[in-house]
Amino acid sequence: MELPTPSAYPALVSAVQKGKVSEEDINAAVGRVLSAKFRAGLFEHPYVDEDKAAREVGNRERGKLVRQVADEAIVLLKNEGNILPLDASKLKTLAVIGANGNKVRVGGYAGTPPYFVTVLEGIQKRVGTGTKVVFAEGCRISEPDQSPSSNAYLPYKAPDEAVDRRLMGEAI
Repeated sequence: MELPTPSAYPALVSAVQKGKVSEEDINAAVGRVLSAKFRAGLFEHPYVDEDKAAREVGNRERGKLVRQVADEAIVLLKNEGNILPLDASKLKTLAVIGANGNKVRVGGYAGTPPYFVTVLEGIQKRVGTGTKVVFAEGCRISEPDQSPSSNAYLPYKAPDEAVDRRLMGEAI
C-alpha cells in the first residue's frame, strides 16, 4: 500500500539497498496493513454498498455522532494560563495560521463529501461576526500543494525557501 501517490516513496528501494531500511521493517509495516484489512473483512467483502454509503454520508443524525467524536478526539498539548476555551465575546481579532488552515484535507480515499468546512470557515462560523478572523498560510507543506484526494499523481518536492520566508513574514 503506497500513499499518498506512487511518487510518495521514491527513495525506498535505494534505502533498502543501502541498508538504511531493513526488509524486515517493511515486512512488519506491510503485515500491520494487511492484518488491519483482514480484520476489517476487506478481502471477503472488498466493495462497499454504494446506496448505504450515500444514505450515511451527510446524514444529519450521523452528523451529531461525528461532532461528538471530533470533540472528544481533540488533544490539547498545552493550555498555558488557562487561555482555552476562548470566549468569542471577548475576542476582537483571531488569527488562523497554518498551511492547512484554509484547505480541505479529506484524504485520498474519502472522495468529496457532501458537506465540509475548512478550519478557517469553522472558526469563522463559531466566533460569528463580532470577531475579525484573519488568515495566513505561514508556509507550504510541499510543491505542488495539492489535496491528497486529487487524482493527479505529481512528484512532490520541498517548498521554495524564499516563498516560505515570505509566507512566514505575512503570518508574523
